[in-house]
Amino acid sequence: MKKIKYIEIKNILDKNSLEINSNISDDEIFSSIKTISNSSDKDLSFFSNQKYLNDLKNIKAKACLIEDKYKEYLPKNCEPIIVKDPYLALALISNLQNDEVFKSNGILSKNTIYKFTK
Repeated sequence: MKKIKYIEIKNILDKNSLEINSNISDDEIFSSIKTISNSSDKDLSFFSNQKYLNDLKNIKAKACLIEDKYKEYLPKNCEPIIVKDPYLALALISNLQNDEVFKSNGILSKNTIYKFTK
């Protein structure tokens, strides 16, 4: 998986009109996106379900996509990235992890196209 630059996160969210607020520098790099319980000090995580509120106190991530009203639950080692909808933000930036760009002309290589096809 490829590493993720914070500036890329900002650009994608900005293109999709999602407001973002954070003190993280634009040149910051994250190893990957992981859940609260699986993250390390090099990762980006997200919080979108109140059911996991108690897990936030043990988060090890470098930063977390989170709503403003929950940022006080983050430990000092994890920088908040304030967004209105962390789950939507996660969905938009998740492709940044892909090493490959998937392109298709819509036809599988195993398909046969006959001469008389219009």
